[in-house]
Amino acid sequence: MRTKRKWLAAGVCLLLAQTMLFGACGKKPAEVDPPVSGSEAGSDELQELVPTRDMGDRDFVILSDIGDMMSFHDYTGVPVMDEEVNRTLYIEDRFHVVCKTTKAPTAGQAATMLQQSELAGDYDLVYPHPTEGAELILTAALLTDLTQLSYLNLEREWYNQSQVREYVANGKLYLATSDISVPGQGLNCLLFNRQLWAGYGFEEDLYQTVKDGNWTIEHLTELVRQTGSATEDGSEGRIWGLSYRANITASVMYALGGTILKKDGTGTFELAFDTRRLTDMSEKLSTLLYNTGNVTMGESDNAGFPTSEYWLTFSGGRALFFTMDIGQLYNYLSELSFDVGYLPLPKLYETDSYQVNCASGFFGIPAHAPSLEESAIIFESLSIYSYEHLKPVFFNSILLGRLSEKPDDYDMLNYLHSIKIFDFGFTFDATNRIASNILYNVVITGKQNNASRAISAYLRGQKGYFDKLLESANSVE
Repeated sequence: MRTKRKWLAAGVCLLLAQTMLFGACGKKPAEVDPPVSGSEAGSDELQELVPTRDMGDRDFVILSDIGDMMSFHDYTGVPVMDEEVNRTLYIEDRFHVVCKTTKAPTAGQAATMLQQSELAGDYDLVYPHPTEGAELILTAALLTDLTQLSYLNLEREWYNQSQVREYVANGKLYLATSDISVPGQGLNCLLFNRQLWAGYGFEEDLYQTVKDGNWTIEHLTELVRQTGSATEDGSEGRIWGLSYRANITASVMYALGGTILKKDGTGTFELAFDTRRLTDMSEKLSTLLYNTGNVTMGESDNAGFPTSEYWLTFSGGRALFFTMDIGQLYNYLSELSFDVGYLPLPKLYETDSYQVNCASGFFGIPAHAPSLEESAIIFESLSIYSYEHLKPVFFNSILLGRLSEKPDDYDMLNYLHSIKIFDFGFTFDATNRIASNILYNVVITGKQNNASRAISAYLRGQKGYFDKLLESANSVE
């Protein structure tokens, strides 16, 4: 049992570590509340939704196909990781458990490991890789229907309501995304260099443009067209209007209003492809990337991101706008020597809503967990703690402690998080990416001049694949 004295000592160490970390950057540290013991947390209004229960100092095990979620017990001086330590200690202290993580040897092994543990009941929660969500959902008797468990307040703000709504299939919900995984969820957005923006003399308040509903791909294209500056030799040292990471083109499709599946009035899934809209998306994205003369483009996986030319171009102050997943790559923002602003990826029409695609961060409760009720209690408590404590620390880490200087940045990050949408079709397409990569395959790889013909040909050519995807989504039991 951890005593209150140990909690307070840990909190002091955390605050000192954060002060040293941000002080080295010349930035004001974000304020982090010291951790509280289980008895003190019992007075918290939200945590009162969850009963405090002595679980006998047993192991509480998360099967993770992504990374270590709950085995952290040592502070590192990294704010997000240290808040995860606080969270682990809080859960252990309140419920009398020992939190552990079992890491799958390779991505995509969680379903196999759950099948092997059906009789043993080895795991209390599962945190799968996004590519195996469909397998977990479709494999009978692996996961519990979360809608049937007490203590899970799935309608509350610490759960993504788009995900909860869209992933109910045949009346059942097997995976849920909450703020537990907020540092591991994708958050693709558009960054802009505030110094370059001011240097070009623009008077427009881009945050107000977003609020007014006018942040469209045509508006971005016009800004990119007006910016950038070529050197005499035409390349080295020039300024670009946009440094574009081609990997996120699927997220651009969603930002422009695309989706793979939708539900009819009975809750049955159907294909949501709109040929006319996809054609318009393709044409406008092509215009942005190839017709402004001020876009540089590249791609790499996350491991190759820090040395990629498109990131070095932006981080070197040579691009006004940059497409970036600040959800998973936020730590690289500390390399920037200039202030940035955060914008949603642009929408297609002014009448559309902004949306940020997300396809990761799912949790499930194994059907053969040692105690379904105890899994639900701790899952809910983790979610509430993360909503109240981890998410603010994560946002402040993105901002590098600059909250007091630009509170509108924090508001924008919170807004981007709030408009995350989940598409059941993306989970079923996660391995092949044939449906979600329509714009990538047509605009980036194909560079088609006739967008209407290219989109129609693509949809016809992949009809068999789309039909099977739809059939699988509607076969959930």
